[in-house]
Amino acid sequence: MKLNINVLVVITVIIAALFLYSFDGNVEILNQHPEQQAASQNNKTTESDVTPPIQLATLHDKDVAPESAIPDSVEQLPSSDPEAIAHRKAIMFFNSSAFKSAETINAAYLNHDGIVSRNTLEMSFSNNDFNQLVTVIKNAEKNSASFELETTLEQHLLRTLSSKVFDESYSCAGRVCALTFKAIQPEQNVESVKDFTTSYAFTNISQDDTGAYIYKAIFIQTTDPSNLQIQ
Repeated sequence: MKLNINVLVVITVIIAALFLYSFDGNVEILNQHPEQQAASQNNKTTESDVTPPIQLATLHDKDVAPESAIPDSVEQLPSSDPEAIAHRKAIMFFNSSAFKSAETINAAYLNHDGIVSRNTLEMSFSNNDFNQLVTVIKNAEKNSASFELETTLEQHLLRTLSSKVFDESYSCAGRVCALTFKAIQPEQNVESVKDFTTSYAFTNISQDDTGAYIYKAIFIQTTDPSNLQIQ
């Protein structure tokens, strides 16, 4: 009987020891730092369950265009572009003292002999935005004759142009007037526009991306249009 009791005691001690060992192991796992827990869980993950890391592209200096290489004005366009050169020259010309007053504008388009400047005409029409020419003439110092000529042009346009014309812009200074407008269809009375005064008339008609017709004109008042000379 004593032998049996001793055996039971030994068995009880062994079971208790195994239980404590198992409980102690569970505590160590539960008290692990979260990173260690993740590492433990990763150890149980197979290669097929692993998602490859996302590769983030890094921009190097050579991959980014410097700000100086991005043209934000006409002056920064390549000098080999003929249209850019012509536009730049026109802008510089419009901002010069040549458009300061009615007298200087007359001198820009006509020399002392009454010959029209070819260079001034070309720069006037080569500008991408003809309204800029109209604006500088409008802002010039004007005499009474300039205002009278502009009023005459305004009244003539009201009588001549159809209601289909839009975006009209015009101004006069000295003997020079600039006019531009748009029309959905070719304006039938466009040839009559120049008749508001006796003048040399220089016109250009084109179409924009929408198909609208763009009319541009420069009129230089004179006593005899048949004496036109350009140089």
